[in-house]
Amino acid sequence: MLFLLLFLLALILFFFFLFVLVFLSVRLLFLLLFLRPPTPNFVPPLSRYYPPSVPFFFFFFFFFFFFFFFFFFFFFFSQLSAGTLLPPAFPVTSAYMRAFASSH
Repeated sequence: MLFLLLFLLALILFFFFLFVLVFLSVRLLFLLLFLRPPTPNFVPPLSRYYPPSVPFFFFFFFFFFFFFFFFFFFFFFSQLSAGTLLPPAFPVTSAYMRAFASSH
């Protein structure tokens, strides 16, 4: 069970960082294709260098970390340690795991 939880967490982190890499690659491609380098006497505004999706990326970043991790660690693991995460009809209980371990 713990291995499954760690695997799911690693999978979510993998796709999140994959999203980060794709986003930064698209942003870099946007910069290379559509923007010319500034002239020495002119400093363009910051919005010229960033596509409009940058604030949405930071919103997603903070939403992911503050919502998912707080929910995951404070609710999920507290319920798991209290033994109330799974419904009573679910066969993976401590007695079931002890019987499985003693028979193998």
